[in-house]
Amino acid sequence: MIGSSAVKDSRIWILGGGTYDTPDRPTRLFYNDVWHSPNGTDWTEIPDTPWLPRHAASVFIHRDALWMVTGNNMQSDVWRLDRT
Repeated sequence: MIGSSAVKDSRIWILGGGTYDTPDRPTRLFYNDVWHSPNGTDWTEIPDTPWLPRHAASVFIHRDALWMVTGNNMQSDVWRLDRT
């Protein structure tokens, strides 16, 4: 899995991601989902993210919002998630 992550107020956030090519699965998969966890064991998904699937995006916290910048999806977009 090739996802991006950030931590805010002891909560882990994982955004997007993808899989590597393998002999069993020669096609890469990319995701646009968002997951968060207070402890690294129990995870909750944030539904209906508006951005395209991607991996290797830059993710950071700024002014109490979670930001995601570009990533490997052939877009030069910036997204803000205010649910942090």
